[in-house]
Amino acid sequence: MMKRWISLGLLFVLVLTGCIWSDQSQAKRTVDGYMQEIQQGNFEEAEQYCSKEFNKTSSLSSYKKTVDTIAKESNYSENEKEAFEQYVLHVIQQQYSGYSFDQVQQNDKECIVTLKIEGVSSEDLSTIDIQTMEEDLKKEIFNTQSEEYIVAYFNALSQQVDRLPKSDTLTYFVLEKEGNQWKITSMVNES
Repeated sequence: MMKRWISLGLLFVLVLTGCIWSDQSQAKRTVDGYMQEIQQGNFEEAEQYCSKEFNKTSSLSSYKKTVDTIAKESNYSENEKEAFEQYVLHVIQQQYSGYSFDQVQQNDKECIVTLKIEGVSSEDLSTIDIQTMEEDLKKEIFNTQSEEYIVAYFNALSQQVDRLPKSDTLTYFVLEKEGNQWKITSMVNES
């Protein structure tokens, strides 16, 4: 009789462990899907992995509008706007160039997925000497704000980003269930 209770108890523990492991796997798949979409520049698709509240406050939802607004205010031609969009996408891809899962923790209400993200830091991005580069490019290309100049400028900026060092940062994704799916509710980079 005692063996039966112990066996039932072990079975119950194994079932619970299996449920938790399954939930953690689903949470990891959510974060993995999100990161893959970000790396490819598919920001609208990345939103499907996030909660409605997170999407409202995330810069993803306003990315396209922001790029369009800046391009319009700068009076960019289609070629210039495309060069600007490619530069912004390049920066994002360099900030999230690689990642690996560090750990997953789950409690009753949420799951925390920790990633080690390899990429260029915001601090390093701020070290690019944009003003000097702009002055040098103006001298090289007609000394005007021609379309060639703007396209060359964003290409030169991309090359500067490529020369920046990459480092690892821990990023914590907090996920909660919406229905039966895990959704990202917040994201915090370790500083």
